[in-house]
Amino acid sequence: MPNPEHLPPKPPTPPGPDPSASTQRCGKDWNDANSNCHNACSGPQDCDSAKFGTNGCYGQLDQCKSNIADQQSKLQLANKLFG
Repeated sequence: MPNPEHLPPKPPTPPGPDPSASTQRCGKDWNDANSNCHNACSGPQDCDSAKFGTNGCYGQLDQCKSNIADQQSKLQLANKLFG
């Protein structure tokens, strides 16, 4: 059995997702953040506390639905123009 002190180091952890692909958004609560396309956030300091309260940043959300619809409409337009 190899000596653990002589094993090569583990590779570094790859960086996280691009902030634009983040599934963290501001909201009054998790349901509000999940069902509405408020601003992306990395913590409560990124959200307007007057609008969303002091703990206004929520994670593990579905992709913003309006972004999906917008991407689909852009794809349909591109297919009509160039397809």
